[in-house]
Amino acid sequence: MKNFKKFLIAAFAAILLVASGAYLVALAKPVKITDPHDPAFNIEKFDSRDYKSADEMAQVFKKFFPLGTPRSYIENILTKSDTTRIPQKESFETKRGVPGLGHGYQYKDVLKDFSAAYLVRYGMPPKKPIFGLTITPGSERTAVSYYDENDRLKLMLVGNELVHMPK
Repeated sequence: MKNFKKFLIAAFAAILLVASGAYLVALAKPVKITDPHDPAFNIEKFDSRDYKSADEMAQVFKKFFPLGTPRSYIENILTKSDTTRIPQKESFETKRGVPGLGHGYQYKDVLKDFSAAYLVRYGMPPKKPIFGLTITPGSERTAVSYYDENDRLKLMLVGNELVHMPK
């Protein structure tokens, strides 16, 4: 019986030691900064799955992709995480007659005189999958960028969030 008590105490101490070590390792692991206003934020590590809403992503894009940003830079950042899908670009003419450019009527007055050379849709998953499983298939968000003939950003929308007011 004495040996059993000693065994239980030793087992409890071992479990406590392992749990404490795991906790300390977790504390030492760096936390990824996702707030674009934090001076330590690194746009090079952008991953759309770190953001819960289109509005949060729109804040990142507004700060780091101002109007006039080259398409090559935007696509370099968006594809670093290897989750963003980029379909072929579409002619702007396909959207010209659509109120709000297909983003609902909330932008129809803002965008009534807007024009661009073409647009590109970027498909981005909304959150990191748990244990490698996508919990909500088909729930990806879309960012739509409108570019001029020199491949410079003229307008960007994420979901239904307007990132910039067009000039």
